[in-house]
Amino acid sequence: MVTKPFRKWHIASQFIGVTFPIILLIVGIAAWMIHQHNISRLHDKLTKRAQSISLQVMADRNYYTKVIVPRLIELGGSLGANYHQTRGQFPLPVTFVQEVSEQLATQGAIFQSRLLSPWPINPNKGLKDQFHREAFDYLRMHPTGRFYRLDQLEGRTVFRYMTADIAVAQSCLDCHNNHPLSTKHDFKLNDVMGGLEVTFPADQYLQEDRDDLLMMVAGGTGLCLILMGLITIAAHRMITQPLARLSAHMDRHANKITGGLAIPGAAHIGGNELLRFEVFFEQMLAKIFSHQAKIQKHEAALEVGNVRLQEQIEQQAQACLDCEQRLRTVLDCANDAIIYIDLEGTIQWCNQKTEMLTGRPEADLVGRSVEVFLTPESFARARERLASVKRGDTVPSRVEFDLIKKTGEFVRGEANIASVLEEGTVIGRVLVLRDIAEQKVG
Repeated sequence: MVTKPFRKWHIASQFIGVTFPIILLIVGIAAWMIHQHNISRLHDKLTKRAQSISLQVMADRNYYTKVIVPRLIELGGSLGANYHQTRGQFPLPVTFVQEVSEQLATQGAIFQSRLLSPWPINPNKGLKDQFHREAFDYLRMHPTGRFYRLDQLEGRTVFRYMTADIAVAQSCLDCHNNHPLSTKHDFKLNDVMGGLEVTFPADQYLQEDRDDLLMMVAGGTGLCLILMGLITIAAHRMITQPLARLSAHMDRHANKITGGLAIPGAAHIGGNELLRFEVFFEQMLAKIFSHQAKIQKHEAALEVGNVRLQEQIEQQAQACLDCEQRLRTVLDCANDAIIYIDLEGTIQWCNQKTEMLTGRPEADLVGRSVEVFLTPESFARARERLASVKRGDTVPSRVEFDLIKKTGEFVRGEANIASVLEEGTVIGRVLVLRDIAEQKVG
């Protein structure tokens, strides 16, 4: 069976392939952090319990040492490790603690306590293992401190806790300094004479912690898998399916572009929708670039044609300007005033003779109504004729009128009028004016 490269997987499969290890890593880190937190809490719990037991045992031991032992000595008694065999002899404090611990054990107590010393009177109360040696090294430097840890004893995990046994009574000093079996004879008050060790099983606590950790890991993994499943379903609906539809649409469009030819690389992209989209998109871009090259070629040809057309337009425009200038020269040489107006009666152009006839320069006439130089009566008739022209009525081509020069002088004039057509439609009127006052006098 041939395995597809990761990049050719479906997007949903890629998502699962990337997300699942991350989720496992997150769950593992979370489990480790919670486990460390639980271990810390367990140590605190075990330490408080051991401290409580230690305080009780030391209180009993100190009471025995400070109250019971002095009274026994006053009564003529003595202390010894083998007090069972000697009449009138009583147990040493260390023996008292040991035997009380043994009696508690027979009654169901799960802890053990014992006094130990590097300088024991009873050889059985000396340092036994590495824990004892490390504890005494620490307690000699920190007499008020505590030394504890989880350890293995007889195949079981136990919690071991030790505090310093400090000389608090003179009777203790006298006993240790004067006893023939003691290896140290210069103890003073508040010296560290040994230590009290409290030991009890921790298997149950550790097993409970492991069970809690297992449940947490299983529950966290289950929740993460459910969440990943929901995310995968959502990704399939919102990403994979739309991309698949888009990919199919691109496939159909690419087939149209290529004329049904196979797209290079399409057979080797697997089920990855993005890769298919990428291949089809590249093919479309190639086709677009091909069309763009053709368009650019046509644009270049069109640009050349536009340049030539612009040159022709400029030449024709210059020819029109030249023609207009020649026409203006001819019209300016005419003996009559010539005016071109639109159908609203606004003057668009006039020759030099118009300035002489009206007494107004061209700048005062162009853009203004003929009302500027006609008498009110003549302007009213002119407006009626323009209205008739707009309606398409026939009007006389020759009319007489009265105008007022800029100086206020009245002039009797005659106008020959013709319409200007554009595609068969009248767009303006040309007026040829002359002064007929002398003709009227004659």
